[in-house]
Amino acid sequence: MLRRGGHPPPVVLRADGRVESVEVRGTLIGIFEDPVFEDRTIELGPGDALLLFTDGLIERNPFVRDRADLMSFLGRCNGLTAEGIARRIERECLDQVRALEDDIALLIVRVEPEALTTTARRAAR
Repeated sequence: MLRRGGHPPPVVLRADGRVESVEVRGTLIGIFEDPVFEDRTIELGPGDALLLFTDGLIERNPFVRDRADLMSFLGRCNGLTAEGIARRIERECLDQVRALEDDIALLIVRVEPEALTTTARRAAR
């Protein structure tokens, strides 16, 4: 289950290379006395990755100028581990930019390609 507290909506990189935006609403945390959050459940399958990030990745960043750039870039990260995706984003940002105008924070969660199939095989025995 996802909740969003002011950062850009998360993105899912599917194992087949499709990239999906996860639309979920949420009030900026720490600004309003009674923040309002929307719950969203996301199903991730083997090889799928969920990317949560701060706005520094897509705002005032000449490498990834907007959400469409990010989604296009992620489509080329298909098959990489979570660490591999993070390293590629870091390498591209550092190679393309002399100085970022905002900080960038990433959280990438990826389901191992064999994780569910192994579990399913054990359950079938």
